[in-house]
Amino acid sequence: MSSYTIANENMWKRWYEDNEPEQIPIPYYQQKISEQSDIGPFMKLLLVRSISVDRSILMAKEFLRNTKEMGSTKEMGSTYVDPVTDTIEMVYNEMVCDVPVIFLSSRGDGELL
Repeated sequence: MSSYTIANENMWKRWYEDNEPEQIPIPYYQQKISEQSDIGPFMKLLLVRSISVDRSILMAKEFLRNTKEMGSTKEMGSTYVDPVTDTIEMVYNEMVCDVPVIFLSSRGDGELL
């Protein structure tokens, strides 16, 4: 990989400096990644993470959202990356007296006011 990267420095620099490198084809490796549907998306996640750390959370969310069924493992999907929108009333209705509940609220949540 290093010899190809050095030989095609301008293509890699363009990819690295892009605002959304995870959205554009990876130089030289995009076809190889696309051909390997079982491990290709994970390879892309690792490559983006190794070169553009600031985009790794977005890439990880995309990876989880698009993960397909592998053997006995079910699809992960957006359930694991979309924000939880439970209200305090919904949590209260499901509470039982012997199970502790932690409800995290973030700035801008008008629920508790």
